[in-house]
This record gives sequence, C-alpha cells and structure tokens, in this order.
Amino acid sequence: QINSLLLTLPKQRRTGLFSATQTEEVKQLARAGLRNPFRVVVRQQFRSSGAKSSSSKSKIPCAEVRVPTQLALQYLLCTPNTKLEILAKYIQDCAKEKGIVYLLTCACVEFCAKALKGCGLLSGLNIWALHGKMKQNARNAALQSFTESKHGVLLCTDVAARGLDIPSVNWIVQLDPPQDPSFFIHRVGRTARMGQSGRALLFLNRNEEPYIAFLQKRKVPISEEVHLEGCKGLTTKIKQMNEQDRDMLDKSVRAFVTYIRAYTEHQCNYIFRLKELDVGNLANFFALLRLPKMKEIKKIPRILQDTFEPSPVDPDTVPYLDKSREKQRKEKLKKALAESESGGGRGNAGGAKKHHKQEKRLPSAKRHKIDNLQDDLELEEDWKLLKKLKKGQITEEEYEDQCFLSHQKLQTEMDKKRKRKVKKKKNAEFF
Repeated sequence: QINSLLLTLPKQRRTGLFSATQTEEVKQLARAGLRNPFRVVVRQQFRSSGAKSSSSKSKIPCAEVRVPTQLALQYLLCTPNTKLEILAKYIQDCAKEKGIVYLLTCACVEFCAKALKGCGLLSGLNIWALHGKMKQNARNAALQSFTESKHGVLLCTDVAARGLDIPSVNWIVQLDPPQDPSFFIHRVGRTARMGQSGRALLFLNRNEEPYIAFLQKRKVPISEEVHLEGCKGLTTKIKQMNEQDRDMLDKSVRAFVTYIRAYTEHQCNYIFRLKELDVGNLANFFALLRLPKMKEIKKIPRILQDTFEPSPVDPDTVPYLDKSREKQRKEKLKKALAESESGGGRGNAGGAKKHHKQEKRLPSAKRHKIDNLQDDLELEEDWKLLKKLKKGQITEEEYEDQCFLSHQKLQTEMDKKRKRKVKKKKNAEFF
C-alpha cells in the first residue's frame, strides 16, 4: 500500500520517515522510497539506578536505549507456583490504575482470566481477556472496553504487543517472557507513552535469571530486582474450583500443556531450557489435580516433578456445572466404555493390563514409531477441526468434543496395530 502511494508522489520531493522500530521491512521501505536518506537516531546513556555516579564499577556501558527514560524497568525472581499469588496482590495494590498482563499462550490467558475473576479476591475490578483465538467481534469489544475504562487489567498474549495505542496505561506485567526477545520492547512500549511515566515488571523463574544479562546486552536498561508478597491461599482456592468445575479444570490442563509446548519454542533456548523447568511447581501454578502424561515431561528430571502436590479428588469424577454439557460428557463416557468392552472382550481393566503386557514385549524402536505415528495423526485431525472452527462451521464446544472422540478413535486403532505387531512377533519366534 505504501509503495503504491509512493508511485503517485512527484519524484522531486522531501520525505520524512518516522518509525518507532527499526525493522528490516522499514529499512527496505527506506531504500525503495527515499533517495540519499539521512538517518537520525536518538541515543541516551544509562547507569544502574542504585549506584552512585562516582563508582566506576557499577556503571553499565553506554548504549543506545530503546525505551523511554520515564519508564521504570524491574524484574522479579520467584518459583512458578507463586506467580499468580504475587500477580493478584500486585493488581490489588494497583486497583485504581490501568495495566496490561502478558502471558505465553491463549490458553494461559483463558485460565488466568477465569481464575482471577472467580477467586473472589479481585471482586469489583474489571478484567478483560484478549488473545488471537477469540472471534474478531469479541476481541474488538474487549479492546474498546479496556481503552475507554479508567482502571482495570487486560490479560493478553503478544497479539496486543504492538500496533496498539491504548491511552493512560500505568503499568505492564510480563508474567512470562516472550518467545521472540524482540517483543520485550514492544510489550513495555504500551506504557510511558506521550511523555507520561510508567513501570514494567518482568516475572522470571529462578533458572531464567541469565535473561537479565541477555536483555542488558541488547541495550535494555533493566537492573533493579524487586521482592513482592503474594495473596496466600490463592492456589488452594483455584484448586477447589478445579475440583468442582470441569470447565475450569479443562482450562487448567489446556493451559499447562500449551505452556510446556510453547516453552520448548523459545528463541533463547539456551536460557529457557525445558530440562531445568520446575514442572512440578508449574503444575501447582495451574492448580492441576494430576500431572498430565506428556512426552515432553519425560525429559525433565524427576526431582523437578516431585514438587507437584496432587489432589485426592479423581479428575474423572469432576462434573461440568452446565447440566447439558455434563449430560453429553456422561453419554460419551458410556459410549466409549461400551466400545472398549466390546473390542477388548474382557472388560476395561483386564484389557488395560493385557495391553500393558503386550506393549512391553515390543522393542522400544517399534513402540516409539507407533507413538510418533499416533501423534502425527492426532495433529492432522486437530488441524482439520481447527480449520472448521475458524470458518465458523463448528463451535468451540463441538471442537473440543470432536477432538476428544477423534483421539479416542485413533487410540483404539493404534491399540489394534500394537496387538497385530505383537502377534506377528510371536509367530516369527514360533517358526
């Protein structure tokens, strides 16, 4: 669009190009639309906020600062299970201000929004959720409502990290660092705009502390560490919500699974290492009743999983508060149980034991091959259903239900495949 506009302008002209970010696309535009350009860059010097100017050891080297001088950057080191408690207390203390909280995935936004609204500690405070999987009308409504409000909290992903001019944002909290480190500046740039003051707080797990040195090398003046208290007992309240409401439990499990998978996709993977993630306390953060079975978790040392505190409540017994959804869930469970009994011939428990023994007899290479095939087929089915959801052909509830049924169908097919492999191996050994 800009290139088409440039073609209509006279060749003899004086052009000024102003950009808040110097990306490769902006450089290409400058080469295409400007002749003999003269580049002007604003540079500033910064030093450690707590150091005296006379101390040469405490000075941070001069650099090109890409954040406003009136923006206070701070960071906090904590364990994953205390993040939500500290965030709730921070929001309580800033109840009359306007702030944005950035999270790693869409499912994490949904979980935190429902947890903070339902915990009872932030009653009377406006909380909005905004992420890329929301419908455009709902996204626009949430953004407009937050923009017009004088105080409140917006929970969002990086979909709201750039390109938005929201007035009077007092503070920014990054509960999770962005996957792309360049988005750090875009996130904190939502506050301290038009000469106003602002503050930004970054949450980090203790194993992620080298991220601060990384930011400083990228000319981000962050050096002040803070220590904050949290709302005690918040995680217990959320776990009670999970024990009573299956919709809340589903959001918790989905948020945990997407967080683990997104964590492995960090561009700074030498800092954000999955093997060093405290996955037990992360599961406590999401108030899970059981630790989900994921192949990613198997790579994490056992000592980092033992910090998880399971609930005595069986997740299969947790009902939906919506009676219609609960009725559908029970019907599906009965149907799945009937199919497993008719297919196994000996009942569910006996079939499970037999399958466990049979799978042990397969070589590990064949087991991994079948598991990888099952993962690929499930991903393909999920992608087909996701395209239907985006086109509006099915609702979110129908999407979740069809995903559940397709995964069960694939599991049955893979079980039959394992049995055939074991039978073939037995015949080979006999002959």
